[in-house]
Amino acid sequence: MTKKDVKPELKVQAIRTLAKERSISPVEFLIETLQKKPEQADENGGPTGGNDIVSILLNWNPTELKATENQLLGLLASPNRFTQSAAFAALITLDQSDQRVWYTASQNTANLVNYLHGISMLTNSDRQTALREKVKTLTREVPEELRKKQSDLGLKGTVSPFYPVYATAYDVLFSMPGHEAERGSVLKNFIAWLDTTLESQRNTMPYNQAITLGKKLAQKLPPQEAAAPLAILENSGTKEVRLAAVPAKMLFDQDTIRIQTGRYVSLFFENPDLMPHNVVILKPESVEKVGQAADAMATLKDGFEKNFVPTMPEVLFATPLVNAGQNYRLDFKAPTAPGDYPFICSFPGHWRVMKGILKVIKQPVN
Repeated sequence: MTKKDVKPELKVQAIRTLAKERSISPVEFLIETLQKKPEQADENGGPTGGNDIVSILLNWNPTELKATENQLLGLLASPNRFTQSAAFAALITLDQSDQRVWYTASQNTANLVNYLHGISMLTNSDRQTALREKVKTLTREVPEELRKKQSDLGLKGTVSPFYPVYATAYDVLFSMPGHEAERGSVLKNFIAWLDTTLESQRNTMPYNQAITLGKKLAQKLPPQEAAAPLAILENSGTKEVRLAAVPAKMLFDQDTIRIQTGRYVSLFFENPDLMPHNVVILKPESVEKVGQAADAMATLKDGFEKNFVPTMPEVLFATPLVNAGQNYRLDFKAPTAPGDYPFICSFPGHWRVMKGILKVIKQPVN
């Protein structure tokens, strides 16, 4: 039923056969299938998978769909995001309007997000277009009923408690068929909305999820139109950097890492070597001073316990010693001053060869 490589007509035939065996209508069988679907989400938290089943339901005979109206209304209370989204889509299809479901949708943020996903499931593009202005409104404000229950406290961007609604509305608005010429302006507005997020909150999961969504949308644009927004998005949010020790060679697998000034960085360090290693990021031109101090710690009883990281102002950021086969994630904000910032393994003796440069530069880098 949920396999993508099975033709829709074969699924319809299977639905009719299985429903007959159960002595229920095909639509009732489809509703049961929706209710049993496991909760799944994409990288932005939206329901994913099973859209073939929803399409079959929405295109079923309207008279048979009408007969299950009460069951569909009951599904609006489902805690399963996919099931509730499908119920919104089915009832909008049945009524040719969202009037009856709007009260439920506007009661809380989760319902409103699933209402938007329901719009994206609609198989009638004219019905989607009829709701386009409402979706567009939801990119910037939530219904008054919801605002009365929960204030946004003046918070903007991904810090707003209504962030999931705004982000989902942009996604649905961008993806509506028949409006491809407007996608560039929708993405431009999305990036402008992202830019209202407080600087101090741009290393958070919601912000980085929004960046991921923006990139996904940009990649659907023609290449010449996608270049500018992708460059902006690539240099926003947390920069993911992977670094590893090279087995048996006492080297890092990269000797140069480039990053924008003031950018949040999440450095994921892996150690497949047999010896313990760390990553210590230093002020410019301080390798000798810090390295010699690290060597001196070899004589201390607690040198290993202190990860052979000297306590001195030249040390900016450091991982602990990472044992063989282990990894560690180091989150930090890049210096605001451009320059070449060395990184070393400070295990005694290693720093002389196991080192590289974190190049911090003003202009955006990919």
